[in-house]
Amino acid sequence: MTRPGHAMDLSMWRWPMIEWLSRHLITDDLFRNADVATRRKYVNLVNSVKNSGGTAHVFSSMHVSGEQLAQLTGIAAILRFPLPDLDDIEM
Repeated sequence: MTRPGHAMDLSMWRWPMIEWLSRHLITDDLFRNADVATRRKYVNLVNSVKNSGGTAHVFSSMHVSGEQLAQLTGIAAILRFPLPDLDDIEM
C-alpha cells in the first residue's frame, strides 16, 4: 500500500473496499496517535472494518510483532479473497 516511512493516504479507504478486508493489522502508535485528526482516521478505519464483519488487531509497539509491522508502515490488511497474480492479468 505504502512505502516504509511514508504516511498512508486513508482517503482511498472507502466502501466497498473496506468489505474486501478480512483482518486489519495496525500498530498502537498509529491507533493512539497524538494528532487527533490522524487518530480519528485510523479509529474510523478500524471501526469500518469491524462493521463490515472483519476483525482488527492492534499490535503493541513494544512487542516484536508490533516492531516488525511498524517497519512495514504500521498498517496492513489481509483480504477476504485471493487476488490474481499479476502475470495472469491481460494488459
